[in-house]
Amino acid sequence: FDRDMIQSYFKNEKAKLVLNATMRMVHDMGLKVVSEGVETKEQLDMLVGLGIDYIQGYYFSKPLPADEFMAFMIENNK
Repeated sequence: FDRDMIQSYFKNEKAKLVLNATMRMVHDMGLKVVSEGVETKEQLDMLVGLGIDYIQGYYFSKPLPADEFMAFMIENNK
């Protein structure tokens, strides 16, 4: 799910229904769900609780050049 969908999820009941239904459908097909645009701990906790498989966003880090990304991953995967 892109950032706009995730932000809508937290503001709009219809977006919440669409995201939940789509997530179930994707999982039923044996696929993984990726969510981007997560900016707060509350958003992270909610999406983890929903069963989102992979989560990215500014909550973890701003976009980084490849060398900084590798250093970030090494530092944060201890």
